[in-house]
Amino acid sequence: MKLPGYLLQILGLTMLLTGAWWVLQGMGWIGDPAESYIVGRQDWAFGGAAVFALGGVVFGWSRRFRG
Repeated sequence: MKLPGYLLQILGLTMLLTGAWWVLQGMGWIGDPAESYIVGRQDWAFGGAAVFALGGVVFGWSRRFRG
């Protein structure tokens, strides 16, 4: 069945992009919007790194279901 593989792939990619965005904002490299509560906060950078890593695992795991 290919549908779960595609859904996991979309979820993994979404987590990768979201995690990368949170890391960049948490490090203060992206300030969009500049008054965001995430910008320059190290805890968001660490949380984003965790989401990014988990997204990589989910994306890799999706290959198992794509037959």
